[in-house]
Amino acid sequence: MKRTLCAFIVLILLCAVGSAFAQKVSDEARRYFDRGMAAVEMAKTPADYEKAVAEFEKTKSLAPDWPDAYYNLGLIQDKAGMYSEAMANLKKYLLLAPDAKDAEAVRTLINKLDYKKEQIGDRYGKLTDSRDGNTYKTVKIGNQVWMAENLAYKTQKGAWAYNNDENNVKMYGYLYDWEAAHNACPPGWHLPSDQEWQQMEINLGMSGSEVGAMHNFYTRGLPVGKKMKSTCGWQGNGNGSNEGGFAALPGGGSYEKGKFYGIGSLGNWWSSTSMGRKDAWARHIGSDASGVARTHALNKQCEFSIRCIKD
Repeated sequence: MKRTLCAFIVLILLCAVGSAFAQKVSDEARRYFDRGMAAVEMAKTPADYEKAVAEFEKTKSLAPDWPDAYYNLGLIQDKAGMYSEAMANLKKYLLLAPDAKDAEAVRTLINKLDYKKEQIGDRYGKLTDSRDGNTYKTVKIGNQVWMAENLAYKTQKGAWAYNNDENNVKMYGYLYDWEAAHNACPPGWHLPSDQEWQQMEINLGMSGSEVGAMHNFYTRGLPVGKKMKSTCGWQGNGNGSNEGGFAALPGGGSYEKGKFYGIGSLGNWWSSTSMGRKDAWARHIGSDASGVARTHALNKQCEFSIRCIKD
């Protein structure tokens, strides 16, 4: 059944390729389109379809007036359980191609997606930060609701863009020292404690004997780190399965102000739990490992990413 479904989806996408490539689209946009097609052919799970979503998102950003970019993205977001986003992209397709031969069929699909959303719910929720208007994906893991993206709120002090380059903030968010991290989350959300991190790790399959340990990401909680990692964005073969929906990205960090390291290969996140006057608990995931490091021998002046958790 899965093979049949996958073949059917690929057939639908192929039907759009002829008209799509008849338009003037950059080679780079076409390259990501083809990569998205390949990802669809290989997909077996909702997490696999997220890889295709990432490729078609790049296509859309490079060709914002290309109807087929929105059409294909909407179809794949349906398979990834991203029903609200799928509906939005299919509606954009109809705006760009109001006379398309499949317009009525697309309207029918939008109605079906609306029903799916009501009955099942989106895999990801949405949070709008009232302070600056930034929006974030959210995900429920067990009974907890986490941000599925790094925080990108610029606090008055204690927040830095990686390499002081604001272009890095869109994907990776800001890096915060521990004091700033305590007051950075939006109203109704907070910096997770070490215990809340542990509960999330248990929800993703980490054993009780491992969760309180201080092992590095090569040995602690395998393969929970891989389940937490995004399906794209990690160097080498470091991408994860994102089974939990946490979508961890390697935003790097700084152990000394102005000396940044690890973007693309290492993710670091604060907890709110102090360990003495100078140190605090944190989590770390590496591109070349499948576990999650839990450490506290970290100066509170270090600069790490933040994932907020709902109150």
